[in-house]
Amino acid sequence: MQTRRKREPLHEDAAETAEKPRRGAKKRGRPVSSEEEKPEQAGPKKAPSRPRLQKTPSKKRTAGKKGPKSGKKGAPQAEPSTAQASTSGHESEMKEAENKIKVNRAPVLTMWVAAVAEREGYSFEEGLSFGKAIAGLMAQSKGRSLGVYEEPSEEKKEERKRKRKELERFPVFGMNVPGKTTQEGFRLAVQSGKPISPSSVAEYLYRSFGANHERAKGAMEDLANSFPEDEVGKAAYSLYERFRPTVPYGVKGWGAKGFLDIESMRGMRKE
Repeated sequence: MQTRRKREPLHEDAAETAEKPRRGAKKRGRPVSSEEEKPEQAGPKKAPSRPRLQKTPSKKRTAGKKGPKSGKKGAPQAEPSTAQASTSGHESEMKEAENKIKVNRAPVLTMWVAAVAEREGYSFEEGLSFGKAIAGLMAQSKGRSLGVYEEPSEEKKEERKRKRKELERFPVFGMNVPGKTTQEGFRLAVQSGKPISPSSVAEYLYRSFGANHERAKGAMEDLANSFPEDEVGKAAYSLYERFRPTVPYGVKGWGAKGFLDIESMRGMRKE
């Protein structure tokens, strides 16, 4: 024991290799001197102990390969990728929500008629009056087909025809809308014998579209203005059928709200 304490400066690896020959020497029945330890420490007989010394770097290489699973490099990569996917998905949902407006069909058609009329040479205010009249006519026709409205009597039909003959006809939206020119020079549609006020229609649209009013109006004007003045009226209703809100078929869809897709309207513009 005293002899080993004096050799403390020896490297730990050298001490371990020195202990093996000593145990082997005991089996042969003779002690091992300090002079015999040194040659065995640096001699070629120590080759069998080298694989043991090489185990440490081998484990480090293996650990290095497994490291990304739980190491510093792996964890940050996993967390940002999840966060990025969540952020990207959230942004996509927000963008999609921004491009869709929940509203029923009547105000959509009313505003669309106004945008088309403006493209055809009328003022937007005049277009609002035409839009309300056309949306009303189509709602009555749809309501009768669904049984929501009753068919008018023959007497009422004849009376309406007689009154319409007294009115002017304004070509707009591919139709001839009955109306009259006011003393101020406004061309307005007539309903129940009275001109439809543009201001009342404007208020109706603001209530229907809310904060999305200007976005919807801008998208419709852009679409209408992409067509030549003499073509937009012919294409107007077929375009409306493409972008109008989707609602349940039949009576279930009567007055129901759907989504007006602003992005789809941009894709319909005529280049």
